[in-house]
Amino acid sequence: MTNYYATNFKRKIVKMILEEHISKHELERQYKVARKTQRDWVRKYEQEGITRLINKKIQ
Repeated sequence: MTNYYATNFKRKIVKMILEEHISKHELERQYKVARKTQRDWVRKYEQEGITRLINKKIQ
């Protein structure tokens, strides 16, 4: 099963990692988002900004 997260939620997690220096382990425990998913979001954000975190409509 694939989870779909709102863009604002992704942005919140990325901000907590990059700006507030909260550990991925802590965020995984608190928000139930896998560390691999968090790493992917940070990588995408660093490469292309917030537009890369927007969910694309599945057809």
